[in-house]
Amino acid sequence: NFIMPELSIEQVDKERISIAKKMFFGGFLGLPWLWVVNFLYFYNKNNTNRPSDLEVARYTRMSLILAVITFIGFFIWMGLFVSNWMYWGIWAENLLIGIPQGF
Repeated sequence: NFIMPELSIEQVDKERISIAKKMFFGGFLGLPWLWVVNFLYFYNKNNTNRPSDLEVARYTRMSLILAVITFIGFFIWMGLFVSNWMYWGIWAENLLIGIPQGF
């Protein structure tokens, strides 16, 4: 049997901050879904007023804000691209994986 070692509150706090921070900065590497996962994972886990919970809450809040901004920007881009790609010329056709038949 594998027995987990006992961790102190400080070690657990450091680990939580480390995870929240890694997921927050990982979102900047083109993985905005990590911001959503970060928010969902830590949303209800900040229930004390310890300094570590305030720092995790800050990363959680910023993850949600950046995820919303990213997804809004993505859907605006998709709407513009889908409705106007035919008028934007060859560079827009180069972005397409397959050009729909009839165009």
